[in-house]
Amino acid sequence: MTAAIPLLFLLLGILPFTTSLSLIPQSRVKSALRSVSESDLLDTVAFNHIEFVCGDARITSAYFRSALGLVPYAESNLGTGNGDCASYAATSGDFRLVFTAPYGAPSVDGDDPSPLSSVDGDAPSPLPSWEAFDARNFFARHGTAVRAVGVEVRDCLAAYDAAVAGGGRIACPPAFVPFCRGVEGGAGLGKYVAELELYGDTVLRLVGPVVGDLGGGSYEEIEDPDPTLPFLPHLNPVSGSILDEGGGKYGIRRLDHCVGNVPDMQLVLKYMRSMMGYHDFAEFTREDVGTVNSGLNSVVLASATEDVLLPVNEPTAGKIKSQIQTYLEQNDGPGVQHLALSTDDIFRTISLMKDAAIGFELMAKPSENYYRTLPERLGERLTESQYQMVEELGILADAENEGVLLQIFTRPVADRPTFFVEIIQRIGCTITTGRDDATGKSKEGGVDGVKINNIDDLIVIGQRPGCGGFGKGNFKELFKSIEDYEKTLKI
Repeated sequence: MTAAIPLLFLLLGILPFTTSLSLIPQSRVKSALRSVSESDLLDTVAFNHIEFVCGDARITSAYFRSALGLVPYAESNLGTGNGDCASYAATSGDFRLVFTAPYGAPSVDGDDPSPLSSVDGDAPSPLPSWEAFDARNFFARHGTAVRAVGVEVRDCLAAYDAAVAGGGRIACPPAFVPFCRGVEGGAGLGKYVAELELYGDTVLRLVGPVVGDLGGGSYEEIEDPDPTLPFLPHLNPVSGSILDEGGGKYGIRRLDHCVGNVPDMQLVLKYMRSMMGYHDFAEFTREDVGTVNSGLNSVVLASATEDVLLPVNEPTAGKIKSQIQTYLEQNDGPGVQHLALSTDDIFRTISLMKDAAIGFELMAKPSENYYRTLPERLGERLTESQYQMVEELGILADAENEGVLLQIFTRPVADRPTFFVEIIQRIGCTITTGRDDATGKSKEGGVDGVKINNIDDLIVIGQRPGCGGFGKGNFKELFKSIEDYEKTLKI
């Protein structure tokens, strides 16, 4: 950090918007820096991936890559010996998506291995939970939709046992998945993967660390495994690919939160808290979220480190149908409504998304009155030029405690008015480390307790999760925009 950053901003835990810093991913920041619940039964590390089931994985993957600036990463398909399904993975920073579609028509005799599969291929096998019949039914019922929310855990077997003991419903028991033949340096190594029901037809996929096969059904965790090994072992890296850590083409860094829509929120929350041990992070009611016509209730659940945030929404009654009720009808049940993707420069990211040859359509800009009154709410948290860029690009802005949130939403990205994407930037709430003058040793935990004689001794190592909130001050404006959009759908 340079001396050009005002000391006052650091003392307040706020970084000027124009400052460009490379923050260590939140998953690497010690949880001891946060005063949060330690009841996480899963011992969650971070989001691992999100998997969509779709009708054509290659086309859907290309669509999302163009719209979000994702980088091709890995695959499993006919070219790798997999005759059961096609899977394509794409990444941007720590954000990872997988798109999977079944091959062929439904089999009368069930889901026997496809005659098109080749055991000699580089990546011939889908995950153990794969069943083509179920995938076809999933796509027929929900369209292109999230099938699995993947989280990385420190011990898959222990996490699975704890989740089941907590009432988790089994979707697929733990299985050792070896790295496929096409993975360099993967011989004898793999990961445990297990699945539990989350809500509706969506599963929570537990992905364990890299382990070595000792034979006889015994495995040991590998210390400091090769970071280039695929995040899912059954996928074969595409030629020349490396896991992108630079924010892809448009600057998307990570998955901030994954939002689910359900008809009965309290019932689902009770199940998730018991199964996962996650704690309540934030709560919103119809008075906070909605208009005189429609609204929702929402609770955000968080892992112990709060690197995994899982908001759950339910519809509330109003003069017209809630957008959550519309989702439940069009999706034919509960599911993932949207993914919030974090960037360090939302102005650049949205400008590039707007220029994409094939991209996602953004929600309509808020009213002129919204932008006229915005400086009254945020004051000097944004500069005059930043207020101009926010209005020009149609971005929403809100503040909570010491942080600022900038956010914008796409319209639904596929045929049904269900799944969409949110792009956000959180500003402030920095976690810093400094050098103690007495000992000369590094001291973590923020500015408090650190003697600051030289601003260059302060190093930003992360940002507190949920910084700036979830846009509570924007909900009513957003709901009005969604209501206007849904009027055009005749549903």
